[in-house]
Amino acid sequence: DDVNRIVGCELFKYSDRDNPEKSYDMARVYFGHYSKKLKGSKVGILVAMARQWNGGPNGHKKKATKGYGEKARFLIEAF
Repeated sequence: DDVNRIVGCELFKYSDRDNPEKSYDMARVYFGHYSKKLKGSKVGILVAMARQWNGGPNGHKKKATKGYGEKARFLIEAF
């Protein structure tokens, strides 16, 4: 719903989440909208984006997403 609101029309359906290409497109819209103002190192920004994905547009600020962010940091730094 949020991605469709951002693009201004009903471009995506719930079933599109199961389609890897459309899911990627939805993620690009979401992060392009909500993550463009994030600052920091590349790893720090990716962790903040993971926390947004987990906790919504302000997820990178929420205490509840810290654990998810640390799991993401571990995976990001492993590669």
